Amino acid sequence: MYNTNLDAYHVFKPNLTFSFAGVYRVTTASARYNGFQEYRFGNEIQLLAGFSDTYFLGGLPLGPSLLWRYRHTSRDRLNGAWGDNTGGQWINIVPGINLGFSPSFRILISTEIPVWRKLTGVQLTTTYRLSAGASYLF
Repeated sequence: MYNTNLDAYHVFKPNLTFSFAGVYRVTTASARYNGFQEYRFGNEIQLLAGFSDTYFLGGLPLGPSLLWRYRHTSRDRLNGAWGDNTGGQWINIVPGINLGFSPSFRILISTEIPVWRKLTGVQLTTTYRLSAGASYLF
């Protein structure tokens, strides 16, 4: 006998969440740079996609997550000319976990790990990033 209930095969989990977000930032020039020179940071786009789930550890909700982040920044401009060593593309993965101590209070920890980058020229960039936080719902 075959069971056609999808939950019996763990195809769908009630707490599994998929997410996608996109951000586009348009920049403008500023004349406050180094003696009234005009500086404009490059426009930026970020795309984030991933999933999270919820499990219970000793009665407390434990939420692992895994995100993928793509970031593209166009080159900066100084007095209308393209800036050297600015702009590029980055792909990072962001594993994280949150632990709920009550329905209102959570601790969150995540790390950002570089997977691929293509930078314009030679420039400093982040390597690994560790974030921690807490949230309280009033």
